[in-house]
Amino acid sequence: MYIIDRIYKTSELYNFEQGCTGEVQEYPIDHKISATSKTGILAKFCEFCGTDDVTIDPCDDDPSRIDCCVTEDADGTVASKAQLEAFKLDQCQLWAVTYTAYVQVTEPANMRD
Repeated sequence: MYIIDRIYKTSELYNFEQGCTGEVQEYPIDHKISATSKTGILAKFCEFCGTDDVTIDPCDDDPSRIDCCVTEDADGTVASKAQLEAFKLDQCQLWAVTYTAYVQVTEPANMRD
């Protein structure tokens, strides 16, 4: 069984012309995900994040780490195409968001031994 016990969200106010502004918020999300396969856990994580773009081991130092990066509005919803267009014209604010999770593998215990 593949399990994610907690998801970490990092969001940074984003400016189309200048990039990230340095206004960062980080916090854990108490949300558990489980699946019977690697493909299943990745799909469920992507569904939670609202994207199908997942990176495995993004820093090349922890193969249990997975990240999804999205652009969100102030309500924490993935930005729509209309919002992205308005953002490019400096008509709304959006945030660059990274969801990070660490996947664990569990096995059934043998209680007979």
